[in-house]
Amino acid sequence: MSWVFDLLGAHVTDADDSVVLRRKAIAISAGGAAGAEAYLTVCRELGEAAADPAALIDALLRREETGVVYRLGFLVTWCAAVVRADFESRRDAVAARSLLAARADADYGPIATAFGADVLEWMVSLVGTAIVQISALAADKSPVVRVETNLSLPASVIAWELYGDPTRGAELVRRNRVSTAMLMPVSIEALSS
Repeated sequence: MSWVFDLLGAHVTDADDSVVLRRKAIAISAGGAAGAEAYLTVCRELGEAAADPAALIDALLRREETGVVYRLGFLVTWCAAVVRADFESRRDAVAARSLLAARADADYGPIATAFGADVLEWMVSLVGTAIVQISALAADKSPVVRVETNLSLPASVIAWELYGDPTRGAELVRRNRVSTAMLMPVSIEALSS
């Protein structure tokens, strides 16, 4: 379970949370029911304690572990983290919900085979709850719109025209994956408000 310690070190920045979670993670090595309970608890609390839930999810997606125990812990951590993520737009939340649902669907079979119907039922309930929470978050977010200008303008100028706030230019640069804020493309995506 070295991946748990790796992610704890990288994503749990609160010193108290880190110490408590590391102590709980050590209990995983006990094995049996106590070790399994410690594993699931640490996975959930890792998702809840991560300083940047979106960065934790990205780190999970980049990991190469494929075993069914990892896949179970991965989903538990993801469900706890994704409901804490700060989505900029409705589309971002819907994409996160779809990605979680697709990964869970792929993992349900191996989890059921390895751990049985009770664990599968619990996992389906956990993922379902996370998906409902993401849907609620999505409902409160702004949609993304396409904005077209006749010439390349700086992001801060476009942000001023759209929002009355030039500091939101950084948001436009990030959303459109532009390398320089001085020359934005003539067609960009922006939050509607």
